[in-house]
Amino acid sequence: MTARITVSHFGGRQSFPLVEALNDAGMLDRFLTGFYLTRSSAGWLSRAVPRLGNYVLDTPAGKARMPSLSYVAYKLALPWVAENEKRKTMWRFLSSFDLAVARRLPSIASDIFIGFEYSSLESFRKARNLGCTTVLEASSVHYSYQAQALRGTPIESQVLATIPRKQQEIELADHIVVLSSFAKRTYLDAGIEEGRITVIAPYVSPLGGASSPSRQSRDRESVRFLYAGNLGHHKGSDLLLEAFRALAFKEKELRMVGGRIQDAPANVEVIGRVPRERLADHFAWADYFVLPSRFDGYGFVVAEAMRMGVPVIVSDAVGAADLVSPGQNGWIFKSGDAGSLHDAMERAVSARDAWTAMSRAAPASAATLTRERYVERVIAAYNGIASGRRP
Repeated sequence: MTARITVSHFGGRQSFPLVEALNDAGMLDRFLTGFYLTRSSAGWLSRAVPRLGNYVLDTPAGKARMPSLSYVAYKLALPWVAENEKRKTMWRFLSSFDLAVARRLPSIASDIFIGFEYSSLESFRKARNLGCTTVLEASSVHYSYQAQALRGTPIESQVLATIPRKQQEIELADHIVVLSSFAKRTYLDAGIEEGRITVIAPYVSPLGGASSPSRQSRDRESVRFLYAGNLGHHKGSDLLLEAFRALAFKEKELRMVGGRIQDAPANVEVIGRVPRERLADHFAWADYFVLPSRFDGYGFVVAEAMRMGVPVIVSDAVGAADLVSPGQNGWIFKSGDAGSLHDAMERAVSARDAWTAMSRAAPASAATLTRERYVERVIAAYNGIASGRRP
């Protein structure tokens, strides 16, 4: 008998791959989301407000849904409010959604309840009272690692404020699903039993647009490094600039896509946010992609780069380091250490003659991150959870 599974997530977008996989397997009973619109029914609204397209979901036909405009209100109606107030507003929305789901659960006969971190406390309590197995889908690392990595930064207090709720969710979860072996290690280091933790690597949609890089495009003296993502302490952009400036090699270029930097050096090109499909052009420009995050539950952009044939340099606190074989398709350096990053970039410069072989090896390393393989991983994991076996 197939287990009946309910998934709840405020906003829904992050959970949607999981929802698709469970629906394909015939295991999904309900999907409860804080904001619901189908692409077909969004109509003029999504055309009038393009940003809204990021939050428009198609849930499986006939499944229950919990409409709410609070996510839209947060994303579209508060652009001038201070960031800390915006976060507090989002937390209030999350709590309200969580309570609404908890009230709904008695009318839903599920075997497994899956909730996402920071939006599942009351839902977990109710689900356990109803005899459901509770599963926490954790997209990032354990909160203790986050707090340590962000100590002394402007957002430290915001992270600390979330800890009591996150800790209670962890205590109430029968199982915790993470995206990478690094994320799992942060939970183990925090004292969570290994039998409660399951790693399910995500899937990464291929990028359209530019073709993969070619050897001909590398017939030049300069070496090009690319970074794409938010710019800030968490992502280690300061470490990247420090390591890049220290490179002895003169013919070097760095392109940073995703924000702004004051007084960037002449050989550092800074580009604001771009649509995902435009990333392909930047990957085609690059020799190496660098993700120097101080922590990242996964780091999808690493897999996107590798699927485009771009060797990568990542910190050991990036979940996608699971894909990297040092010297074969990239390098791994010590998180938070600009000197270690500098050494990895020096090795990349020295390995220019091996670039073609590394570029050919990179796509194969990310070959398991297809949607089809992801569905297989999800089905295997949740069948194990449903049967009481360790996934």
